[in-house]
Amino acid sequence: MKTEGFTFIELMVAISVMAVLGALTTAGFSNYNQVQVLQTSGNDITTMLNEAKSRAQSQVKLGTICSVPGKTLTDYRVDISQTNKNYSLSVDCQDSGLNNFSDLLETKKLPQNVNFTSSPSFSFPVISGGVQAPGSIIIISDSGKQKTITVSDLGGISEQ
Repeated sequence: MKTEGFTFIELMVAISVMAVLGALTTAGFSNYNQVQVLQTSGNDITTMLNEAKSRAQSQVKLGTICSVPGKTLTDYRVDISQTNKNYSLSVDCQDSGLNNFSDLLETKKLPQNVNFTSSPSFSFPVISGGVQAPGSIIIISDSGKQKTITVSDLGGISEQ
C-alpha cells in the first residue's frame, strides 16, 4: 500500500522543533533590544556632554540669554537628574555686576527601564577648559546591564 504525506508523529516533531526555535529567537531578540536601548541612551548622554564641551571651547552663545550685550559667557553645564530620569544642557553667564544667569537649552529623558545611579553635574568652563567635575562617572543600568560614562579632568569623555 502506497501512501503520500506525513504521519502525525512527523508533524508533531516538526512543530515542536519550530516552537523551540521560536522561543530561542524571542529570548535573543529581547536581550538584543535591551542592549540597544542601553547603548543608545549612553550615546545620547555622551553626545550632550560632547556638545557642552564643544560649545564651551568655541564660546558659542548665539540664541541664548548670554548673547545679550554686557553678559559674559562662563560655562556650559550638563545636569543629571536621577529622580526625574532626565539630563539637560544649560549655558551660564554673568553680567558686569557679577550676577549669574542660566539658560536651559535642551532636556532629554531616559527611556523606560533605564536609570541613573547618581545625579552629578558637569560644568565645562569657557576660559580654563576641562571640566569642573573631573573623574565623575555616570552609571546607567537596565535589567542588570550597565554602561559607564567617564569625564576626565581635561574634559575627555569615554564610554565603557
